[in-house]
Amino acid sequence: MQRLEHCRRFPAPVLMHLLSALAGAALLAGCPGPEAVRPFADNAPSAQRAEQLARRGDHAGSARAFEAVAANTAGEARAAQLAHSLHEWLLVPAIGEATRVEAELAAVPGIDPHSAAGVARELAS
Repeated sequence: MQRLEHCRRFPAPVLMHLLSALAGAALLAGCPGPEAVRPFADNAPSAQRAEQLARRGDHAGSARAFEAVAANTAGEARAAQLAHSLHEWLLVPAIGEATRVEAELAAVPGIDPHSAAGVARELAS
């Protein structure tokens, strides 16, 4: 008898709306967040994103972003991105990371010593 009294307190339409809202909330809880649904191009590393991080003061994040951009480039462009990364690691300061990037920068082949990347490489070594 008690069970019937409980059902009388919540009319059927109200109970159905409540159950629908709970089911909807459970479904939405399993959805990915906005970072996961962004197009790949927005999540891809870019020099512009690295510069934004540097302006915000996140020098370690900026250095990692410049390294990610450098991994996708070659030649003078790679050397320029590594030089930016080296500079950001020095601002952290993270000497070990800066030394590692300096070694990578020195190993980039085919850099004209008179270009901006060549001068950056000479300054780093």
